[in-house]
Amino acid sequence: MEVLRSQRIRWHQGGLEVFFRHREMFMNPRFGRIGTVAYPIMLIFDVLGPLAELIGYIMVPLCYALGILSTEFVLAYVCMFFVFGVFVSTMSLVLEEISLRRFRHARDLLLLAVIAIVENFGYRQYNNVWRLIGWWRFLRKKQQWGNMRRLGASKSPA
Repeated sequence: MEVLRSQRIRWHQGGLEVFFRHREMFMNPRFGRIGTVAYPIMLIFDVLGPLAELIGYIMVPLCYALGILSTEFVLAYVCMFFVFGVFVSTMSLVLEEISLRRFRHARDLLLLAVIAIVENFGYRQYNNVWRLIGWWRFLRKKQQWGNMRRLGASKSPA
């Protein structure tokens, strides 16, 4: 889990560094679809997404505690949050399988479908915290990447 945490923090910090280093691409038709479509999508989901999610994690319980939001709304919001997350995860899997057909066994596809559902109940929240740490490291201009331990697929951890 610690290796995964370090990897995700590095990935997000590195992604932010690349995004801001090449900001002249944003909405620039000279870069074609990369500048006008992919770059704005990266801004919304990869740059602003973790911050928006954190604000939601803070504001919804706070507004509920202050009596601004009803119990029905909070329950509906939480349900929609998880339903949307599961939908995005499973549709990503469906689109990949339609386009690439990587899995020969239905068992493997079923396992991935279960993981696509389960990842929205805990792992997604951990990953968001790690992305926020990546933001923090990026803002502090911390250039250390840390130890990158690697294990081959056939090797067991020490």
